[in-house]
Amino acid sequence: MSFFNPLGFIALLGIPLIIVMYILKEKHKEVRVPSSFLWKKAAASSIAKKPWQKLRKNILMFIQIIVVALVAFALSEPYIKGGKEASHYIIVMDTSASMSATDVSPTRFEYSKKEIEKIIDNASPDTYFTVVSAGKYPHTVIEHSQGKDNAKRVVSDVKQSLESVDMKATLEIIKTVKSNHDGNVYVFTDTGFDSGDLEDIQIVSVKNSDDNAGISLLSENNGNVLVKVKNYGDETVKRNVTLYNGNDIIDVLETDIEGKSNADLYFDIDSSNITDLKAVLSPEDNFKYDDEYYYTINKNTSKKALLFSDDNIFIEKVLSVIPGIEIYKGEKDFINNAEGYSLYIYDGVLPENMPKDGHVMVFSPPKENNILNVLGETELSENVTEVSCDITKNIQNMNAAILKAKNIEVPSWGQVFLKSGDTPVAFYGDNKGQKTVVFSFDVRNTDIPLKMEFPIIMYNCINYFFPERNTDILNIFTGDDVNINLLPDTKEAYILKPSGDKVNIAPPFPADVFTSTDEKGIYTLCENNSSGITEESVFAVNTVRDFDNIAEYENNGEETAVKKVSSTDKSLGGILIIIVLLALIVEWWVNCHES
Repeated sequence: MSFFNPLGFIALLGIPLIIVMYILKEKHKEVRVPSSFLWKKAAASSIAKKPWQKLRKNILMFIQIIVVALVAFALSEPYIKGGKEASHYIIVMDTSASMSATDVSPTRFEYSKKEIEKIIDNASPDTYFTVVSAGKYPHTVIEHSQGKDNAKRVVSDVKQSLESVDMKATLEIIKTVKSNHDGNVYVFTDTGFDSGDLEDIQIVSVKNSDDNAGISLLSENNGNVLVKVKNYGDETVKRNVTLYNGNDIIDVLETDIEGKSNADLYFDIDSSNITDLKAVLSPEDNFKYDDEYYYTINKNTSKKALLFSDDNIFIEKVLSVIPGIEIYKGEKDFINNAEGYSLYIYDGVLPENMPKDGHVMVFSPPKENNILNVLGETELSENVTEVSCDITKNIQNMNAAILKAKNIEVPSWGQVFLKSGDTPVAFYGDNKGQKTVVFSFDVRNTDIPLKMEFPIIMYNCINYFFPERNTDILNIFTGDDVNINLLPDTKEAYILKPSGDKVNIAPPFPADVFTSTDEKGIYTLCENNSSGITEESVFAVNTVRDFDNIAEYENNGEETAVKKVSSTDKSLGGILIIIVLLALIVEWWVNCHES
């Protein structure tokens, strides 16, 4: 037998109080009576009421002592352990964002810690403990370790995150631990958990209410702002949505949201001078982290491309229709001194050395050059086909004819994306931080410009050089990894988090994947180039919306989650209450007969 609340035994202090009441002196009033005939009958009673007289047997006193003892026992919440008696407890703690809800005081997560400490306190001294932190990347904190104090310290040190929880991965960890050291499993969570065929597992729900309304989406398009608000509860709620530009209020709208439904709110704003928006839902409810939503508006600037060509109308035309690119024609006399452009395009020519800034696109390079190893020229008998990669995205079954092409040795950094039979005719890659695309042929000697695939290939090349940053870092939630695409002339790059912490991401190049998205708010990407100029752009990270994953639990108004979901531990509280009621009935019966 164990106890959920050992402090309930404090009620036993009522027993000495009952005993003192039975030996205390009673206060008497002097009363005149007409006869003393019944004095002899009252003598025995009056002797028992002498001050501080030796305690005599009294059935009412014993009944009252029994009642107090039973009440104390009931308050301590005794239960009989179900299943087998385990010497190993596997404790799983859900650390996801929804565990910060305050429908259970102080929060679901902190409440879980208190209940886990009770389990540890009630365990036998030789019990082994395993603690699993269940978040986006579940892991064991300690495994099969003895010592109650150490287990409680580990539980206390587990931190809550603002991420989601991967319950499938958590289940695999539990299975692995149980296969190594079998034991009883306690899973403290507010989400659905399918334990499958696992034995000796108890799902401990720490959720008291589904009442919550949160912002599920914020987006902007040409000054039109959409805010979606979702009501997870059953009752209709009234909420205000305040739209901010930084810290300045733009507008406030009010809405009524029916239970288990969504509401769309529209704002019309002037976004020309706005870089970030924030929508705030009020009044605050049990889960405050989804009452805010951040959104950034990055203004895309055109990239300057310098073209060295002998009036190749096909290249000029196809590049002119690709948005975000400004084409400038360069004089061949200045080919070795060109700088300050994001992209350099060489058609039939090459400089003595590659430019130090910007990316490079080459068509039909000359044999004599210091950059590519051109072995000669060859005639092609087979049509050109694509090789699946980023440059040939959205292209299938390409079939184009090329009269002749340069025979170029593909460098180690090159990846072929067009070929004629086994002969490579185009490749791309990252050459020491400089993205390069090489076509070994002159497009004027092919039918490729007449094919629908040509503009697609050129668009994919430009997108390879200059990825659309907004699409790469849009809708980021806490815990997500972010791929950062840096400007071609960036020499150093770092990210400022909402708290002000600085995280370096480059060098080395290419930039590392940014994984430190543990804070909600606006992040600033800073890129320093060789000219000492810092380019800044922003992106938003919002708290993960995981209320959609929370399963429905019936809480029946109970305050103690452990009691609520323990499927095999049998509570003795109901039996003790019945015994107390029977004892009170017996006391009433005895009192009536003595009277």
